[in-house]
Amino acid sequence: EIAKKIPEFKDGKITSAVNSEKYALIIIEDVDEESFKDYYEKVKSDFSKDSYDAKFESTISYTGSNDEGITMIISYSTSDKGLSIQASQAEKNN
Repeated sequence: EIAKKIPEFKDGKITSAVNSEKYALIIIEDVDEESFKDYYEKVKSDFSKDSYDAKFESTISYTGSNDEGITMIISYSTSDKGLSIQASQAEKNN
């Protein structure tokens, strides 16, 4: 289960969660900006391959992968305090 392989976010209120072996999507509301920044730094250090930072208007996002082939995309809205966390794992080529 992919959700067990990504950093846990402990703030806010989970409003939606989809979780399977290779994909997870978690939507969280009422997220404090400082809590997001701490999580952002953790994800950035653990998922540093092929990384991409973006800031657009009130949204901050980060995409990066790790050595296990897991890609994380986190996106935070400073205006509505919402955070989305996505994780997916590519199929292994044998």
